[in-house]
Amino acid sequence: MTHKRARLGGVCEIKGGKRLPAGHSFADTPTAHPYIRGRDIKGGRITIDAPVYVTDDTALQISRYTVTTGDALLTIVGNIGDVAIVPDWLDGANLTENAARLRAKAGFDQHYLGLALQAPDARQQMERSAAGAAQAKLGLYKIAEIEVWAPPLPTQRRIAGILSAYDDLIENNTKRIKILEEMARALYREWFVHFRFPGHEKVRLVDSPLGQIPEAWEASPLKPLVLRIKNKPVYKEADVGVAGDVIVVDQSRSELLGFHDGAATHQASPKDPMVLFGDHTCKMQLMVQRFSTGPNVVTFRAKVIRPLTWLFFTVQDLVETKEYKRHWSELMGKSVAIPTAALCDDFAAAVTPFLELTEVLKAQSRTLFDTRDLLLPRLISGEIDVDNLDLPEVA
Repeated sequence: MTHKRARLGGVCEIKGGKRLPAGHSFADTPTAHPYIRGRDIKGGRITIDAPVYVTDDTALQISRYTVTTGDALLTIVGNIGDVAIVPDWLDGANLTENAARLRAKAGFDQHYLGLALQAPDARQQMERSAAGAAQAKLGLYKIAEIEVWAPPLPTQRRIAGILSAYDDLIENNTKRIKILEEMARALYREWFVHFRFPGHEKVRLVDSPLGQIPEAWEASPLKPLVLRIKNKPVYKEADVGVAGDVIVVDQSRSELLGFHDGAATHQASPKDPMVLFGDHTCKMQLMVQRFSTGPNVVTFRAKVIRPLTWLFFTVQDLVETKEYKRHWSELMGKSVAIPTAALCDDFAAAVTPFLELTEVLKAQSRTLFDTRDLLLPRLISGEIDVDNLDLPEVA
């Protein structure tokens, strides 16, 4: 049964964010006043690569423009129509003028509202409403005219529950991936930073240009250890889709840029990984599946007879982005301590199962994302009967 439609102005309250006042300053350290920017709103959630915080004085000046857990946020400038739901940790955060806050009125479910805004037809209406100006912007009065599917309240809640199950599974996978990554990093730090590797009690420390290192280790410039690999072809955003046979990775903090169906540029695997370095962002990503690359990405392997997994963790924090410039030359100017081959092999053997499970979880999450995105417009329109749909299960 097809559901009815309703204008957003009739089912929710719409309020814009606030431009930061002239002469404002950001807090030097995290405070209770995080600031949500338009670029943080994407893919149904708030993804903040580099959080910013406003000072107490600035927060007071824009105190009327805050968000609450569960609010739906909508970008109205730039990539118009991106939606996110405010999580608990951003309750009370200040909101940019490039986004609007939507709160459901009585009789309309707040969680369902955020889902309805993500439907393709809602996004298309927003883009059409914003077209025509030199810099496209979706006015608040135009948001009020956007129509969304409006089934009865019990159906809204049922739909929200079904799609939330997918989000919960994805979030659970994300947490497991972070734990696996931290386990690998912790093992690296224990063995190669604190020098508490198996048998370390019998190894004395000796002086080196890098300070004291275990005997039989060697201090070396990084450049001779790295084999840079050409990236051809390079894929841009216009060249990729939301699905395909081959993953495409760029230098952004996102896991991937998209997919394509051609031949993979690189053939990586858990036993033969490769590393990506974002030349401007200093993003480091260990690749254990075949892939292609976007612009400004450097791909490399280990030139010495050492596992790449050891090299990846060694170079991961050697440089960081402080300004928008190329960083590869800076990275290649660093020096590192090279452990014994046997110790590096033992480390690779210990962390490879973590990498393999991480890839399984990432693939599961992509499948869940795809299924959720396919279900969403069909559920909210009434094309699929919610009473005949089971919740997802993942082993």
